[in-house]
Amino acid sequence: MAHYFQALEDLNHTDYQNRYPDAETSYNNNAAISEYINIGVLNADLNMFRDDAVDIGALLIQGQDSLFYDNPGSSISPYDTYRNAFVATPLKRVSRSKNIIFKLQTDYWKETAQYNIQKLEIDFGDGNGYITVQKDQSIVISYNSYGEKEVKLKATFTNKTVKIVEATLKIVGFTNSKPLKNTYTPGTKLCSFEISNTFSSEHHTFQGYDESQAYSGRGSYENFSETECLTKPVIVVEGYDPADNNGHFALYDDLNKNSLGDNLISTNHDVITLNFEPRAINGKIVPGGTDYIERNAMVLVKLIEMINDEKTKNAEPTKIIGFSMGGLVARYALRYMEINNLSHDVDLYASVDSPHQGANVPSGVQHTVQLIDDLVPSWLNEELGGMEDELNYPATKQMLNYHYKNSSFYNTFYDNLNAMGYPQDTRNIAVANGSMNGSGINDINQKYYEGKAHLLWVLLNGKLRLNFTRNSGSARVFYWRVKSFGVNVHKREKSINTNPAIGSFENAPAGYVALDNLNDKVLDFSKIGFDWFVAGMSQQLSSEKFSFIPTKSAIDYQDDPYLFQDISANLVCANKTPFDTYFSIPFVNESHMYLHSETSDFLYQEILGNPQDPSGEFNLPYGSYYNVDLGSQTDLELDNTLPGRVPFPQTFPKNVKVNQVTPLGASSINWTLFSDDDNAVANWHHSGSYLDFDYHAHKTDADILFKYSFNDECDITRNIIYSFNILEPENGLNSLDDSYTVYPIPADYEINIVSENNDQDNSLVKLYDFNGLKVKEDTFNNNSELQINTSTLNNGMYFLEISNDNQEFMKQIVIQH
Repeated sequence: MAHYFQALEDLNHTDYQNRYPDAETSYNNNAAISEYINIGVLNADLNMFRDDAVDIGALLIQGQDSLFYDNPGSSISPYDTYRNAFVATPLKRVSRSKNIIFKLQTDYWKETAQYNIQKLEIDFGDGNGYITVQKDQSIVISYNSYGEKEVKLKATFTNKTVKIVEATLKIVGFTNSKPLKNTYTPGTKLCSFEISNTFSSEHHTFQGYDESQAYSGRGSYENFSETECLTKPVIVVEGYDPADNNGHFALYDDLNKNSLGDNLISTNHDVITLNFEPRAINGKIVPGGTDYIERNAMVLVKLIEMINDEKTKNAEPTKIIGFSMGGLVARYALRYMEINNLSHDVDLYASVDSPHQGANVPSGVQHTVQLIDDLVPSWLNEELGGMEDELNYPATKQMLNYHYKNSSFYNTFYDNLNAMGYPQDTRNIAVANGSMNGSGINDINQKYYEGKAHLLWVLLNGKLRLNFTRNSGSARVFYWRVKSFGVNVHKREKSINTNPAIGSFENAPAGYVALDNLNDKVLDFSKIGFDWFVAGMSQQLSSEKFSFIPTKSAIDYQDDPYLFQDISANLVCANKTPFDTYFSIPFVNESHMYLHSETSDFLYQEILGNPQDPSGEFNLPYGSYYNVDLGSQTDLELDNTLPGRVPFPQTFPKNVKVNQVTPLGASSINWTLFSDDDNAVANWHHSGSYLDFDYHAHKTDADILFKYSFNDECDITRNIIYSFNILEPENGLNSLDDSYTVYPIPADYEINIVSENNDQDNSLVKLYDFNGLKVKEDTFNNNSELQINTSTLNNGMYFLEISNDNQEFMKQIVIQH
């Protein structure tokens, strides 16, 4: 396809008889067609000038334009080489249907060659071989499967020569296997809900900010439970999808990252995914996944009505989970129905990392996209040439806090959305993939991309550099320049000023998105069409991700706008979020829309009707168990294990320290020794959130329970039970095996240790006294024998430990002078 429009562009510029149309116009006309696929055909003769054409008088340079003209008085041809160019291809890369209409319209079939095409045959890759086709003919081809199809086009010319060209057509469809079918016993009414369907939002429409009339939206749904009778509907709404490539199975995969979808199906829920479909407006195809959020909300309104019509008599209210932009769609749809007295029968609205205060794409990336789009026509490379379109889709402009064209869509959308408020007849919950403690993604004003192109050897070179914004003040985020002989011949740059009261959107705590394909995009841009003079390209991407949905945006935080604030507290009772509850992994910034196992459980319990408390450092579950191995000593901060082990029994007390981080505003903090039936605790004390206790290590299998109590911001008393268990040692008291020999025993002034590992031993050797104090330490250092001086040590019992990466050995040693 790109070859066709590239050839058309070249022919349009070089044919002085103007027989070829403008490539950009032809490309746009073809792109607007969705009902069928054009077949493009070009047959042209190309003539190359002789090097001496002007010298021999075959060409004349005439007029003020200084162009070449044929010399009618010359009998010598000015052309040295004759070449025929034959280009034929389907003018779409992708089809979403297995039944395709192909057309060979005159507008896309151009011939100016000496020898015309006498017969054109096409093998559409459907298994039926070549068929002969004619100009202005339509052919219907039915494929049996999805995937890539190799299309071969064979032309026989009037001079009896034959040429064959090939192209690839990709047919996109659902190729994933479905989850197990849900079993259901029909209820009291006739059930007729189709498993999948594509539908219009009619009569619910929306008029866009730049449109002259209202339009309906299009959507499709897939019922992964395959139930015709709906008893427990759960609608999963797709997020931003600029290419409309994700589809239902990708959405179900997002839901099912940690088995949430399968768990819902196994408990007889009707899991129904909603995908927004493309449709034509004013002759232009508009991707559904980037259409106006309000129009997609009308699609959801229609689906809710369709589901309500098919619910059984005793069906539960519907639950809705909106991923990313889908959370805004669901919020708008539900509130729209309430305001307009339309019954939605939805009792749970779940927003998953949705931009309730906007989303972010780094400003430097946006200006790079603009640069690429300016320099690369869409017909030359559809993906690169159309990159800027993605930044100017309605939903993109509605959600981006910063837009490189200063679009007014953001303010218009959020002013309207906030004026409507949240749904009133639902429990509203949120998931944030960003951290709650204020830890960001990247360094402030970090340079995250630099590319250098070396063109025309040393004569011309280009540089592209991108930086993140600062937390306050101005920062240059985009810089592009081309130099020739050391002089700038083209330069662009952009600086962005950050409000210090908010901080850098590009580095804030957030659900993040990867930048890992930026290298490929810029490299493609740097090379495309210029392979003949690109001598080299070097690139460095120093950060692989950027903040996409800030944490405060995902939970619609209602207080201080500073994005890097620690908000590890109960924000519900503090009236700092409009949601009834929310969930976040407190110290972690996760990938946008990723459902962690704990996140999936949070949503699952809410869907089952079990209200969950707001998440945070303070909300550890009851019965958190911590195994304390003999001799361990550690600081504990929200870790489910206590690392470190010295695996041999000692009768003297060992120490454990615990620091339980509490939320901001917590009060009445207290530790209590809850249970110690074996009297394993030697002594203990606490101060605020800190606990320090000694235990008798020889009391193996003893259980020690401490209770940590505090009142949160809502003045609710919370109790966390720590259960420590003293484990049996993994190795016996004298567990030194045949790998080492120790002598003399008892030791006097030295201990000799011989390794059977020849001279490759790097084991570490430690000697402890009876109180557990380390008194000696040494290493073999690739030697087979090690000697430890014990002349200064007191008589008594000691413990010798030998350890390496693979194992540990322990032996009781007596020193007797």
